[in-house]
Order: sequence, then structure tokens, then C-alpha cells
Amino acid sequence: MNTLVDSQLRTIAIIGNPNSGKSSVFNALTGLRQKVANYPGVTVEKKVGIVRLENGTDVTILDLPGTYSLFAASPDEKIAVDVLLGRLNETPVPDLVVCVVDASNLERNLYLVSQIMDFHLPVVIALNMVDVAEQEGITIDLNKLSAGLGVKIVPTIANRGIGIDELRKALAHGDGVSSKPRQWILPKVLSEECDELSSMLQHKHELTEPRAFHEAMTLLTSPDRLNEHVDRYDPEIIAHVRRDHEKLTFLGIDCQSEFVESRYGWINAVCDKSVTSSNHSGTNLSDRFDRILTHKVWGFVVFLGLMTFMFQAIFVWANIPMEMISESFDWLGGQVALVIPAGDLQDLLINGALRSSFSPCPRATTWPAGA
Repeated sequence: MNTLVDSQLRTIAIIGNPNSGKSSVFNALTGLRQKVANYPGVTVEKKVGIVRLENGTDVTILDLPGTYSLFAASPDEKIAVDVLLGRLNETPVPDLVVCVVDASNLERNLYLVSQIMDFHLPVVIALNMVDVAEQEGITIDLNKLSAGLGVKIVPTIANRGIGIDELRKALAHGDGVSSKPRQWILPKVLSEECDELSSMLQHKHELTEPRAFHEAMTLLTSPDRLNEHVDRYDPEIIAHVRRDHEKLTFLGIDCQSEFVESRYGWINAVCDKSVTSSNHSGTNLSDRFDRILTHKVWGFVVFLGLMTFMFQAIFVWANIPMEMISESFDWLGGQVALVIPAGDLQDLLINGALRSSFSPCPRATTWPAGA
């Protein structure tokens, strides 16, 4: 195999939020059969491995950069989107996508899953860190969650290798869902504009429906960056998007918020049916701290308190131990002067070693006579 990705093999992409255990899943699947390079023209790392499944076939596993969303805001996110949409000539469109989901942060992680499902690609969810979820009192009904999402779910604890064999079986059987109707619902006006723009993109630029819908969402949610897309799209489409922005702004519709809230509305409905928590307060200790530290009032108060404490500690309270240390060095210098006669050696020890070792203290030091 001479190339980094063998086009003769099925390609399976692994994607997930940062810190979801995505790399642990990739390493557990591929072991030592992996290569690392960079995507052409960028410094984003490209990790590819080969996995032999239980049916004896080899597949190429592509570890995509961690991302929270497919609305590209960084080079890493752009690479992930380009691979899933088939924009990179050197990398084939995945035949199946493994979405690694942190079971202890299910709703936030499912946001990315919903975006990938919009592409109509076969999807398998590796529900990782189920042990952490259990420790936090979170119980997930896998059957209900799988039915609500419409995809195969495999529970895993990747850093301990648990569930990896079951995941290999799912990949061998090609389990996944594709071409499933979009399950989250937009407000009527925004839905009509998005569908109309999507149809224009399919007609003018011969895009597939999933890619056209993604491009339509991108254009509608980035009015300030529309000039960046002028060279990519037909002038009629750009003019249409400008009119859409004016109309939606007049109606008081925030496109970006509506897209996010519509997705989370569906995600929350699915989780309400499949997830229960024994934590009666509904939050863990970290959440409680976040509720205070990120509060628009109390968060600012805590910040000012911490800054005051730091300045007080550095410029006021620090004088006491520094004075004590300085006096200790004064005494030590005096003892050295009494033992070692005046000369180069005494000067080296007192003015070189002792004074330089406590140079931060600005006070003047008077050594005994003869020093």
C-alpha cells in the first residue's frame, strides 16, 4: 500500500467533539496499523489506519479533527467538513461515519451528530465514557436513544478497550442509517427560505441535496461574511441571499440562533425519552461552579475578587515573607564575614552567591565591618 488512503478499501471516518475519546477509539481500532501525515496545504494532522474486521475485510479508518460543529470556524473544522462533503480530491467521501459521543455530555455531543446525519451518510454512534456517565448518575436507555435518533449505538469505554469488538462488528455489518428525513424542524419562514436557496444551489451548481442544504445554512447564518462567497456562487444566488438577509432581519429572525435552537429542540426531546439522572439537582459540582462563575453578575464579582486577592498577595502580603528572608540572608552574610577573612573569596560568597540568590528584594544590606 503506497498511498496514505487506499481508494480500493472502504473508508470509515471517525469524528467527535474534542475530549470525547475520539482518538482513544481510533487507537483502539487501529492499534499500530496507522500513519500520520498532514492534509495538503495545511498543518492539520491527518491520521489514517487500517482495520481488519471480523468478516476478514480491511477498511481504512480516517481520524478527523475534533470539532463541536460543522460550521467551519477553524482549519480543523474546515478539514472535517471538506472530507464529509467530498471536497478533498485526495480523500474519498466516507462510506460510513463513526460519531464518538461522550455519554456524560450527551446533548452537547448530539448536536454534531445531527449535523452529520443531515449529510445522509451511514452513521454509527460510539457512545463513549459510559462509565463516567454512570458515576454521575446518568442512565441511558440505548434502545430508546437508538430509536429516537434512528442510528446504531455501541456503548464503549475506549481507554479500556471495552466495546471495541462490538464496534468492529457494527462496522463489518455496515450498520448505519442514510437518507433519513431531517427530523429537526425549523420555523416556517426560515424553512421555506432555506429550502428555496437549497434548490437554487442544486440547480445552479449541481450540488447534492445534503450539500446544498449545508451550503444554504452557511450562507443564511453568515451575512457579515457573504463577500467571501461571491466568487464561489452564481451572482443570482448571492443577490437572493442578500434579499433573504434583509427579509429575515426585518422579521426579527436570528438565523444562527434558530438553527441551533431547532436542533437542540429535537435533541432534548430525544434525550427526555431515553435519559434519566439520579442527580436530583440535575447538576454536578462542576455545573454548580459554572453557574456562578459564568453568571453575568456574580461571575464578574468573583473575577474582581480574585484579581484583588492576587494584587494584595503580590504587593502587600508578600512583603512579610520577603523581609524575613532578607533578614535571614543578612544574618547568614554576617556569619560568613566573621569566618572568612576579607578578600576575593569572601566577596564571591557574600556579594555573589548570597546577594544574587535573593536579588528580588530591593532593600539595602549593611554587612559587618570587614565584609
